[in-house]
Amino acid sequence: MEATRYWVGIAMVAFGPVTIAFWFSVHPFIAFWRRVGAKTTLAIHCTAMFLIGSTLMSFHAVLMRGDLGTSYVVAGLAGALLIVSVVMRYFQNKATPIAIIMGLYELDPKGHESTLVVRGPYARIRHPRYVQLVMSFAAYALFANYVTCYIALALTIIGVRVMIVFEERELLSRFGDSYRRYMEATPRFVPR
Repeated sequence: MEATRYWVGIAMVAFGPVTIAFWFSVHPFIAFWRRVGAKTTLAIHCTAMFLIGSTLMSFHAVLMRGDLGTSYVVAGLAGALLIVSVVMRYFQNKATPIAIIMGLYELDPKGHESTLVVRGPYARIRHPRYVQLVMSFAAYALFANYVTCYIALALTIIGVRVMIVFEERELLSRFGDSYRRYMEATPRFVPR
């Protein structure tokens, strides 16, 4: 179990923040990336994410600090969070076309008919994808139980919160009053 905790932790630390950074390089510069093109943008970012994450993994001995030990209670909580996260992901995927998840609607609005998704989990909260992402990262951090993982989780939460500001600004510009009404009727993270 010790080795599994360690490698789950290093995968989370190496690839978690990099995944969030992807959106910070897209949303604020969306006009530029639209000119570059969706396929090229995704290829550049996926390659960069893989290279950065792989490089960080090679420094695992330096990155993985503060082993808090194996706790079966904490691991059980991690398992419960992961199950909830997987269920959320299932319903989210049913409600959301893969093109939306990949950002193709933002990157190529002319090539993809833009629709506001308000069904499934999106009928209860505006950002189920990010809630699910944070839940899964929390599950990985709890399972690994390293201080470094908790720091990566905190940075991820902050990053997601800031990223949502950019995303909502873009959705307001794309959908106007429809999104404004959706914002008023639907909470961001916690269902009413």
